[in-house]
Formats: sequence, C-alpha cells, structure tokens
Amino acid sequence: MCNAQVLRLKVHGETPAFLRLEDPALASRHLTDIELRGLVFNNEFLDFSRCPALQHLKIKDSSFMHAERISSLSLKRLNIIRAMFNESSRTRIHAPNLASLELLVTVGRILILESMPLLVLADVAIAASCDCCSRSNNGDCGNENCTGCIPNDTSSVLLHGMSQAKSLEFGAGTEMFIFRRDLKCCPTFCRLKTLKLTEHYVHALSCILKHSPVLESLKLYLLVFNKGLKVNVKMSGRFNPTELPSTISPHLKSVKVQCGTVDRRVLKVLEFLSKLNISFSFNGKKRKAGGITSTT
Repeated sequence: MCNAQVLRLKVHGETPAFLRLEDPALASRHLTDIELRGLVFNNEFLDFSRCPALQHLKIKDSSFMHAERISSLSLKRLNIIRAMFNESSRTRIHAPNLASLELLVTVGRILILESMPLLVLADVAIAASCDCCSRSNNGDCGNENCTGCIPNDTSSVLLHGMSQAKSLEFGAGTEMFIFRRDLKCCPTFCRLKTLKLTEHYVHALSCILKHSPVLESLKLYLLVFNKGLKVNVKMSGRFNPTELPSTISPHLKSVKVQCGTVDRRVLKVLEFLSKLNISFSFNGKKRKAGGITSTT
C-alpha cells in the first residue's frame, strides 16, 4: 500500500523463538530489497514471482525446513547466512539472473543450485554436520532410516550451479560427501579467474584446477574453515607459467596458501603443488618439509 522498495523483518531471539510465516507469497511491483531474519519459511512465501523488481534478498538465522524452493527471475544478489534446511529433502534455488551468491549452511541438506549463467561471485560454506553419513563416504549406505543419505539422489547439487562464476570461494566440512560426489561429474569452470578453497582435499583441488582453463589466482585457506581459527602461516607460490602442466591454466599468476599450522594434511597439498612446479616462500627462509623446498 505504501509502494515500499525496501522491506526488513527481523525477529530477535534464540532458536526456536522463530516467527512462523504462514502467509502467501509477497506481491509488490516496487520491492527491490528484502532482508529477513529469525523466520521459519513455508514453501509459498519464497516464491517471489510477484515481485518483478526484486534485486537483493538477504536471509539470516532462519529455517527452510518447510521450504522446497526459493525462486525469482529478477534476483541479482542472494545472501543466505546461518541457515537450517530439511534433512530429508533438498531445497532448490531457481534464480537464473543471479550475479552474486553468498551461502552459509549450518544444518540439514545442501541446497540444489539450478543453472546460474550470469553468476559472477559465489561464496559458499557448508558446516561439517551437513550431508554426513557414518556408514558411507558417498552417501549411499542403503539404510532407509539414515538422515545422511537419500536413495537415488545422484544429481549435481553444488558445482554445476556455480560453474559460471568468475570468482568462487568454497568451504566444506571434511565429512561432507556431496562435494566429493559432485566432483565425479565436475563441470568446466569456463569463466573462473579467482578460486579460494577453505578445505584440504588434494583430489578436489586437482579436479577443479583441471576444469578451470582461465584461472588466474588460487588461494588456499587450509584448516581454517571455522573462522575462529587463527592464520599463523602464510606462503606465496613462485613458478614459471611455462613450466606448469598442460592441464593447468596457462593464465595462472598467483598461488597463495594460508593455514593455522603445517601438519600432514597441509603437507599433502604442498606436495601436490610442488608436482606442478610451484614452490613457496615461508617466513622468508629456505625450508624443506615433506619434500617441499620453500624459497624467498
């Protein structure tokens, strides 16, 4: 009635003191920005087809347990921070005109990201408790009562939806099988120029590098998935682009590694990078660690 362009609705309080939204979807020709916090969404409310001017949607500390889909044809920026999702099915994001995505999932199944051909920036972090199964590394234990697996759930969840991004930052708990499963049908990141990974799977790093033909900058934040952990070690890669393997982008200009401490898992990553003819400067001194020679 007021032709508002910006709507902010925040419910302050600890879980489960959420406001349950039973209302139908919003309908406004004027809304461009929506910010919501502390809500439990139903499926209909997250259909923004009747908000044709909507550009930016920000949702924090909310539950999507009863939502199957988030959809908008006009949306450009989407921020979902500290979200709880259903543990028996996946919520889908349908936003084909999205340019910027920030996603932090703390509980439940990872969202399915549908095609985002205009995506420029993606920052996705998944908590270690999401999509986990103690019986299987691939989420196919066969137990119908297992909350960590869904039978015949083999479609791409994350990577294909993010494959058009120019800048990608991704972090996941070490037990999350969805990322490893997506890698089996890894898409080509044909526009990706900046890659930041906050995990330490050598296989994942190798796979994405091989599928990023125009990559220019690689940053690895190892063992610092939890933002409270302090970065104590910083290393800068040195290499001759002409000496890189043919499977690695010839446009690569910068490789940086940060970690809390250099342990065996970090050394595995450094050993892998050394095979690509990449050496590192480490505290300004020459060091050898697990076959890695660091130079200034």
